Amino acid sequence: MAAAVMLGVAFGLGFGGSLRHLSNVVPRDKRGETMSAYFLLAYTAMAIPAIVAGWAATRWELASVYPWFVGAVALACLAAAGLGLRKGRSGILPSDRSQHGLGRLREGSRRPQCC
Repeated sequence: MAAAVMLGVAFGLGFGGSLRHLSNVVPRDKRGETMSAYFLLAYTAMAIPAIVAGWAATRWELASVYPWFVGAVALACLAAAGLGLRKGRSGILPSDRSQHGLGRLREGSRRPQCC
């Protein structure tokens, strides 16, 4: 039970953090479509492995499917982490913020100043 709570908290923090990051780097006029794409990709990325694992468990024993499922998810996580490290934290340099419609940052603030 404690592991489920810790995983839920970690997932929530990661999901919320990525949404906050997007709201900081996406121009206001593109946020709706960007958030829609984000949720579509996020829920698809969670659903497809579960559906494939469920299908595989009907063809083979769960004990033989589980290690392959865990390994595939671990590889996908490592690939995503590698891509993230390669791209950098935001992918946008502070000097490029104005051309991306992000405005100036207030001193001591991480959120862009409006208008």
